[in-house]
Amino acid sequence: MSVTFTQEELEGFTGTEQYYRSSPFFKDIVHTDGVNHVAMNGGAWMVDVINSHQLNQRVHAAEFQVWDFQVNEDHSCKAVCTDGMSDEETILITQEIPYTDLPFNVKFFLELGSLDMVNPAWVILLPSEH
Repeated sequence: MSVTFTQEELEGFTGTEQYYRSSPFFKDIVHTDGVNHVAMNGGAWMVDVINSHQLNQRVHAAEFQVWDFQVNEDHSCKAVCTDGMSDEETILITQEIPYTDLPFNVKFFLELGSLDMVNPAWVILLPSEH
């Protein structure tokens, strides 16, 4: 599926009305309306990248993660996860993606919180939704 969302669309998402389960394997990870828009319009692979790296203890230990998908001129992409809580923005992990039709860089946050004020939940969201 080709990427059909625009940067302007992503910037228009603020808050969320609904949470969506991000993966059948990680029941405590959900995402917002904006991230769901990305996933339904050719960007589900980015949500999969974020979810898959939660198996890495170093990554999962960071309660606030910043995920940058940086597109190169040759249509390759690098996914970089940093610890958003440290002043140095420590790189936790990177993944090289050989090809993407993503036309611009996209950033996501993943943070530990709670949807019901009792049970912990990890939420993937766009910066404009934070």
